[in-house]
This record gives sequence, structure tokens and C-alpha cells, in this order.
Amino acid sequence: MEEKAVYRRGEIEKKLGTEQSLSILQTIMADDLQVSLLKLNQTMTKLDDHFELTEFDGMIDSLDLSATEEEKFVSIVELPPRVPWISCTFLNAGPDTAYIKINYDSEWVPVKKNIPLQIDFAGSKNKKRIQIIRYKTDPGDTASITVVGKY
Repeated sequence: MEEKAVYRRGEIEKKLGTEQSLSILQTIMADDLQVSLLKLNQTMTKLDDHFELTEFDGMIDSLDLSATEEEKFVSIVELPPRVPWISCTFLNAGPDTAYIKINYDSEWVPVKKNIPLQIDFAGSKNKKRIQIIRYKTDPGDTASITVVGKY
């Protein structure tokens, strides 16, 4: 009587009785290994994407902005080195409060005098980066802002 092999992910339950069942088992195990390697490759790709989002190149850039009541903007990707920022810090030297928008967000965020404001897109699920900074003050006010960005 011929013995049959039963394979469960990584283990053999019965001894093999024939050369043919050994060949079949090897094929099944090879197929199982291929599926496992495919899943590992997909996981590694996701990890690579995650690290790309959360790590920056270690470079720092800075801009000096003069804010008035007139809304202005600066495009980070149009200035050398033409790389969007992963995070930035706004430092307002005053004399008044300024307001900023990042990219096309709809809400103005206040940048108060002498209180740093940190914006960080590290790990952003939608791969968002800082590309455009819009800025202004209240009517009649002015502010000098330094922005330090990381990419």
C-alpha cells in the first residue's frame, strides 16, 4: 500500500512512499515558497514607501518672507533645489501675527510673534509634501517670517 504525503505550510505529516509523491510534494512546496516570497516582496515595497515618506535627505533650506495684508505665495518647487519639503518651522519676528496656508489647504493658520510653528508631513499617508506656502497678515499689519524647511 502506497503512503501519501500531506503537506501543511512547512511540515510533512506522513512519510512519502513513492518517488512520484516526493516530486509532487516538492512542486507544492516550491509553489508555497514562491507565494511566501511574493508576500515578502510586497511587504518590503510597503516598508520602502513608508521610509521614503518618513525620512528626509538631511538637507535644510530657509526663506525670509515679508508678510503684509496682501496675500502672497512662494512655490518651494520652483526655487532651487526644486524639492518639496517634508517639514518646516515658521519663526515670526513680528511685529504682528502672520497667517499661512500650506499647499491648497483652506484654513489660515496663525503664526504668532516669537512662537515657532512646526508643520510636519513625515509619514503622511497621501504622500503629501510642502510645495506652496501662502502668507499674509491682518489689514494694516506686517510681519517678518523666517521659514526653515527640511527635505
